[in-house]
Amino acid sequence: MTAISLAEFKRRAAKCTTFEVEHHRFPDRTGPRVVDSISSSRIRATRPGAERPETNTEWPRASLCRIEGNRITFLHDRDGSDFFTYVFPFEA
Repeated sequence: MTAISLAEFKRRAAKCTTFEVEHHRFPDRTGPRVVDSISSSRIRATRPGAERPETNTEWPRASLCRIEGNRITFLHDRDGSDFFTYVFPFEA
């Protein structure tokens, strides 16, 4: 599998309408999201059925993420541990 850049990952993700979240620190935040918008700086999405359904997340710097196919893992800025992973339905 060829690694893709963060910029290419963003371009591919921008064509998606849904994605899955795997939250490594707060498992209750794991689940599907519906894309509201994806730009080069952030992702706005809705968590169906959640008490606070809107989410707004900035893309990480390239040094604070790990890309594996259609998965991007955001790394904690203090210790580099896995924080959460977004899984998009595009071909890896």
